[in-house]
Amino acid sequence: MTMIEAAAAARGAESVHVDTYDFQALGFYERNGYEVFGQLDDYPIGHTRFFLRKSLKPAESHE
Repeated sequence: MTMIEAAAAARGAESVHVDTYDFQALGFYERNGYEVFGQLDDYPIGHTRFFLRKSLKPAESHE
């Protein structure tokens, strides 16, 4: 995951977004710094589809 994000940033990408379901990889993405920005409840019925994003910009220093 880190290598893919680094390659995207090297090509000028400033952020990345993914989608997953509650029965798939939500926790994996959250542990890797992604934040939920939207969700569809009951899609499919009884489950939730999540949309996540992560900034690829270096953190700004506030010194």
